[in-house]
Amino acid sequence: NVVLEKLYLKPNALADLNLPVTVSLGYLGILN
Repeated sequence: NVVLEKLYLKPNALADLNLPVTVSLGYLGILN
């Protein structure tokens, strides 16, 4: 499993990964 915490991302940073995650204001709290 991959755990990402408190990452600051560009709004389109995960777009190319096709993940069911929406990055709001470039801040991603916790993704498990």
